[in-house]
Amino acid sequence: MGACQLSFGFVIVDCPPLNPVADAVAMQDLLDGFLLVVRARNAPRETIQRAVSRLKDGRVQGVVFVDPPAILPSGYSYGYRRYGGARKN
Repeated sequence: MGACQLSFGFVIVDCPPLNPVADAVAMQDLLDGFLLVVRARNAPRETIQRAVSRLKDGRVQGVVFVDPPAILPSGYSYGYRRYGGARKN
């Protein structure tokens, strides 16, 4: 059976947090860049700055904020009793 070569435009590597673990820092020379995932309203600015400072300049390619505040008030249902349920008349 011959060798199969695959080609990918992007490969995403899920790394542990930059603080306090050093695994991602050690891998930075093997990766093109980092997409930093930050938990909104939970990570202090100083913690984020400290994490980014552990990487070489220009390694962070973007930032994604997860767990954003709710846009709609709690309990808003678009007129349905529960998600996927039919409207009762």
